[in-house]
Amino acid sequence: MSDTNFVMLEGRLVRDPIIRNNGTPWAFFTVASNNRYPGKEEETAFVLCKCFDGWANALVGHTKGEMVLVRGRLRTEAWGKDDAKEQRLVLVCEYVKVIVPAARTAGQMAGVPVPGNGGPADANGASDPKMPPF
Repeated sequence: MSDTNFVMLEGRLVRDPIIRNNGTPWAFFTVASNNRYPGKEEETAFVLCKCFDGWANALVGHTKGEMVLVRGRLRTEAWGKDDAKEQRLVLVCEYVKVIVPAARTAGQMAGVPVPGNGGPADANGASDPKMPPF
């Protein structure tokens, strides 16, 4: 029996995504996701996320405060020397969707690149056929 490592999260970008291209595009960003309990204070989780290729390109031009939906797997990353090794838990995203408010029109989104096969929805809003619907 294999373990299940599947995470789906919706929240807001905490800051502008950091996008790099060292042969393969990748992006690093943080999502703040809120949870509300009746009669109690709101609780916020700040989740470090990383994505690659077309999903990283999909974040170009998006900024702090925008709503995103991400899906992926958790991975513990470690770095440093053995005696002072640092660790952090990162969500490695296999799907990233920026949720654009209805007020933003396609004309306002014209400058934002949308990856082709293997990336998020095309310019007509059709999703990748390899991705299950939500």
